[in-house]
Amino acid sequence: GEIDAMTWHQWGFPALSVPNGCTSQTWVDDEWENLAPYDTIYLCYDSDKEGQAGAAAIAKRLGLHRCAMVSLPRKDANECLQWGSTTEDAQQWLADAKYLSPPEICEPAFFAAKVEDYFRPASGQVVGFAPSVLQGKYRLRPGEVTLLSGISSHGKSTLWSQMLVEAIADGLKCFFASLEVPPATSLGIMARQFHGTDDVPPDKLQHWLQWLAGRLWLFSQFGSQSVALMMETCRYCRARHGVEVIVIDSLMKLDIPGDDYNRQCEFLNMLTKFCMETGCSVILVAHPRKGKNEDAQVGKLDIKGSSDLFNQADNVLILWRNKAKEEAVDRQKDKPDALLNVEKQRLTGIEFKQKLWFHAPSRQFRLTEQSSPHVYTTTENDYCQ
Repeated sequence: GEIDAMTWHQWGFPALSVPNGCTSQTWVDDEWENLAPYDTIYLCYDSDKEGQAGAAAIAKRLGLHRCAMVSLPRKDANECLQWGSTTEDAQQWLADAKYLSPPEICEPAFFAAKVEDYFRPASGQVVGFAPSVLQGKYRLRPGEVTLLSGISSHGKSTLWSQMLVEAIADGLKCFFASLEVPPATSLGIMARQFHGTDDVPPDKLQHWLQWLAGRLWLFSQFGSQSVALMMETCRYCRARHGVEVIVIDSLMKLDIPGDDYNRQCEFLNMLTKFCMETGCSVILVAHPRKGKNEDAQVGKLDIKGSSDLFNQADNVLILWRNKAKEEAVDRQKDKPDALLNVEKQRLTGIEFKQKLWFHAPSRQFRLTEQSSPHVYTTTENDYCQ
């Protein structure tokens, strides 16, 4: 250290030697007040692993905002001098010194490629999967949490099931945990939606189940489950099978009391962090508070539990079933069977209401009363109508 300090003096730059090696910090206590007046402190430690680690530790203690790291072309200053480095070289090293910044802080240019993808995706396609019932105005985007809510028995499970069927047919790997319906029943509904009919022959059913291998995984249990197990399962499915879309139905079946808002907030934190880290798209089903009747439509502010549920979610979908039409004598064919309200999209800000009609045999929601149910194929990634 003393030789390096003398080298900097020889180049014309006063320097101090750090005593007791690069990892020592005992000198900081004695020199704290002497260093206090300086806005910039240049740290020139050895370029080896130990030297850089010691410099980083000292910079954190003295303040990252005023410590500039000098990078040398050789191990230390004296070795640079021996190889012919001059005062002009040393002056340039000081000019090129870099401040250490926390990893959480970066300049806008760091995101240049991603900002370009925002306007012009590299693949030439908009990122995310667009369920056909929402006509491309909403997408299941990687790294986002979608909250799906609606009054009990209004078709939430039927809707996400239809979305998964379409996603699988489009080539996405999916996983669902249907905690309110037995797994076999959920698969039965998906089979009807896939084939567009209320009765799937045994040979077609067996072929379809075999075709799903490597495309769909499901949680084998239903009923109340722990948050820890659910998150562990999601992480495993993503790591082991490369799952891209996950459905958890529902929040009410996890071991979080309805009035424990702190735990609900913690769970949403875990879920959003998981999505951001893995790129998965997660649909979480949440029930609304009990209202006076089923005729009144509910909104995002009616979701049961903490306000953090819809605040932290990237997207909020609310499904409402038109039971008044079902009970009417004339059937009111001009009126929709359901409304799917997109009440939040963090990325686009687009909110809208989508009218839907329900085809009972295939358990499919459709865009018009007259449209035929979709029939999917196991030989291609798209489907025919």
